[in-house]
Amino acid sequence: TERARRYSDVLRVAFQGLRAGNPSAVVVFGGPAQTDDDFIRACYEFGVQPYFDIMALHPYQGDQAKPPESTDITSKARVTNFPKVAAVMAEYGDSSKPVWWTEFGYSVHSNAGIPDSQPWQHGVPDAATSADYLRRQFELARSRYPQVTVAIVYAAYKQPSDSLGHQFGYRLMEADGSVLPQLPAIRDYLNGHPGQRAIW
Repeated sequence: TERARRYSDVLRVAFQGLRAGNPSAVVVFGGPAQTDDDFIRACYEFGVQPYFDIMALHPYQGDQAKPPESTDITSKARVTNFPKVAAVMAEYGDSSKPVWWTEFGYSVHSNAGIPDSQPWQHGVPDAATSADYLRRQFELARSRYPQVTVAIVYAAYKQPSDSLGHQFGYRLMEADGSVLPQLPAIRDYLNGHPGQRAIW
């Protein structure tokens, strides 16, 4: 696709420029939305394999009301589509490259009035559910997807900015610094699995 071609050109030039200035620079393939194996395959077809060190993507659920291990959401709109990304990487000789999940989360808000045709606007009912889904997504990475070495949760704090509260619902703490249940849930999970890394 044209989008993949343009991105591949940018990645190649960025890699060459970065390595010219710093031969040890680590170059990250900039995170596609969701587990978009089709876009990643198209970029490989345009020759990106030598021009990045880490694959990054944003494994959001296309319907956040569904837990991360759900398989009843189509293609790139589900976390469990990640093996297709890993398969594309392996096909092009990149099975040893690490993968970073550079943005994911579960927004807390009501789904009243959101049509079924817009599942990406869905949220989970409470912070406890968001915390549980985050823990389960970390567990998916640990137990099934060993290429995933870094996970970045979105977001530490967001100001109210939209009528549905979708963006605001991702926050892990309040404006006064008090933490919501998601943050200690992530801490407790990582304490039990010290080999994993998380950022928010």
